[in-house]
Amino acid sequence: MKFPFILRYIPRCAKREKNKRRGGIFVHIKAGAPVWLKCCTGSLVSLMGYPPDGEEQTLDMTGGSAQLDKDKDVLFFYNQAQRLHICLKANSSFEAKEADKASPGLYGKARFDGGEVWLNACFSSEKDEALALAMEEIPSGIEKVRGYYKNMLDNWYIHTPTQIWTKRLRMQD
Repeated sequence: MKFPFILRYIPRCAKREKNKRRGGIFVHIKAGAPVWLKCCTGSLVSLMGYPPDGEEQTLDMTGGSAQLDKDKDVLFFYNQAQRLHICLKANSSFEAKEADKASPGLYGKARFDGGEVWLNACFSSEKDEALALAMEEIPSGIEKVRGYYKNMLDNWYIHTPTQIWTKRLRMQD
């Protein structure tokens, strides 16, 4: 039996400032079966259509470990190499799980019974800012991204020496 699988990702628009790093991505996964998501040290470890138990021995926790904020339902990581705070918020709750004793630390695991995942993954050099980005509702965040690029495309155009080419490149008759 085959299940459909669709993956969409939409880069976030965050205002840019010199010497400040921030941003993120919205991820939408649609599958015909339940999906499990396992994350540690700021990277996606596995995305599966079956229960991901018994794989903790393969997790490398040397980059740090996860922290779970149960009140806000957000999974935090701190990437030591990049000095970035990473926050994950999804349409299902993450739970903190203990990794193998050889490389101790916590990772996050979430189950999406309906087979549909909406994930808001954000990063910033400041933890509070990463959290604020993660707390934004996904549909309104996606609309902001669409509006940003629509505005850009509506106001930018190509001008050529000949009017015929200019009209064609602007998709006008």
